[in-house]
Amino acid sequence: MMKNCRHTTERGVTLVETMVVVAISAIMLSMAAPSFIGMTQKFRANGEASELLRDFQFTRSEAIKQGLPITICASADSLACSASTNWHSGWIVITEPIDINVTGTVLRIQKTWSSKDTFIANNDVSKVRFNRDGFAIGLPGLVTFTLHTSPANDNATRCIALIKTGRQELQNSG
Repeated sequence: MMKNCRHTTERGVTLVETMVVVAISAIMLSMAAPSFIGMTQKFRANGEASELLRDFQFTRSEAIKQGLPITICASADSLACSASTNWHSGWIVITEPIDINVTGTVLRIQKTWSSKDTFIANNDVSKVRFNRDGFAIGLPGLVTFTLHTSPANDNATRCIALIKTGRQELQNSG
């Protein structure tokens, strides 16, 4: 009896097929990268805006809890308030001194961000002071803190609106 011998050939992927797959992958990746960058900007902007919003809420609640005015202000050195409306350089939450010869106590510190995003307050607001009733004292009306990402992406822009009653609201662009 004779055995049937079959000649089998090895099957594989040709160089042309590999190059087609690589080209298609590159095209799909180039379409996905911009949306990924935009998505990471949105997440970063949400986080940064939430930090300031959280510290506004903390400042207001501490003023109510302690029964004393508490201030949150822009601060580049984390030691004292600055006259700048650039909140991306950092901010501090500080108690108001009862005695003029005593300095206030720093309750929280937010250092300068590592990103190039900007957070600017309108109406020349460099500090917000909450009284023991939770009202924002001395605001010129509605104050908006606007966060712009770098590179610029209007879809990632975030705003915090603050009114004299102490109410804060995080808003998306548009």
